[in-house]
Amino acid sequence: MDLKLVISDAFNFFRNNLIQIGALCLPWLLAAALVEYLITTSGEPAQGIGPLFLLAWTFNLLIYPIYTGALILLMSKRAQREQPDNRTLLAAAIKIWQPFFVVHVMGAGLTALGLMFFIIPGVYVGVRLSFAEFYLVLENVKPMEAIQKSFQATRPLFLKILLLLVLFVTPLWMLNFFLGSLLSDMQAGIVINVLLATLSAFLMLFVDVVLFRVYMSATQEGVA
Repeated sequence: MDLKLVISDAFNFFRNNLIQIGALCLPWLLAAALVEYLITTSGEPAQGIGPLFLLAWTFNLLIYPIYTGALILLMSKRAQREQPDNRTLLAAAIKIWQPFFVVHVMGAGLTALGLMFFIIPGVYVGVRLSFAEFYLVLENVKPMEAIQKSFQATRPLFLKILLLLVLFVTPLWMLNFFLGSLLSDMQAGIVINVLLATLSAFLMLFVDVVLFRVYMSATQEGVA
């Protein structure tokens, strides 16, 4: 697998479909950023995990399957040279919301469990689960089967997927940390905070596009 080709194809897809991806995902990301801002300014995080923190966490869990599922379906349809509209994509994503929610929660739980045993096991589990959501959405398998298939498929690709995640996730995390520190020092208002948080989350979607390109290459298919 040529990683340069993977990155190039992912970048071209993201650029060529930027408007549709934005229309599909930005409203959900904006809502999540707004909820998170309201939590961080409530003063509750300093007191530990309280009701508002759990509410924000639950809200993110609930909306994640919708916009991510729709994005996966968009990438799949474009790979087949189709031009799906956003209403159709969102409707299809909502139909599979329950199993997607289950596989996402299971994946997050397994990764968190790995992180409890230091960072390396958590990273290992996270990489091996990279394809689970794709299998669930595109092959219509059950959550446990999607996780099992992901573990099997990512075994020979572990180092390449890890390298791609390091290349793209790490800079985005650093940018997010830098912007958070800068906004804190500037005491920026709600509009700037929410918009920048939304932009950061939107850029993180590129990682999903990269992983999808790896998944498609692993299943011997192409990306539009």
